[in-house]
Amino acid sequence: MVKKCLHLAKHFLAQYIHPLKFTTNNLNAILRDSTLDEWFWEFFQRIHVSPSPEVRYRLERDPDHGFGHKPFPSGIHERYLNKCVPECRFYEPTGRLTLFDILEDYRGYQKFDEVWQAYKELEAEGSLPTE
Repeated sequence: MVKKCLHLAKHFLAQYIHPLKFTTNNLNAILRDSTLDEWFWEFFQRIHVSPSPEVRYRLERDPDHGFGHKPFPSGIHERYLNKCVPECRFYEPTGRLTLFDILEDYRGYQKFDEVWQAYKELEAEGSLPTE
């Protein structure tokens, strides 16, 4: 029984977590299948890292972990050998990253339209901080 469990675990790791088999497309599929609770938490952390759109831009362009930023649109760095290109959102050294810029990254995720509409209503009421 233990051997069978170990074999299944090894098979799982080789098939789903092996670095050579892990692609951006798999990651995007996993994220798009995430629930509202899962993706909204990441979104919430990203927008509340700073009230300033300029600081948000700087932090996402040059994250603390040192691996560089996530390309936007997704996948363009792979076409250019992982170098930043003019088509990338973070090509310019300075910029602004508003709440709606960040929320746009989650288009297609579960209940995205409802979250977008809720933030638009808050903006219309003047309940959002000025960006």
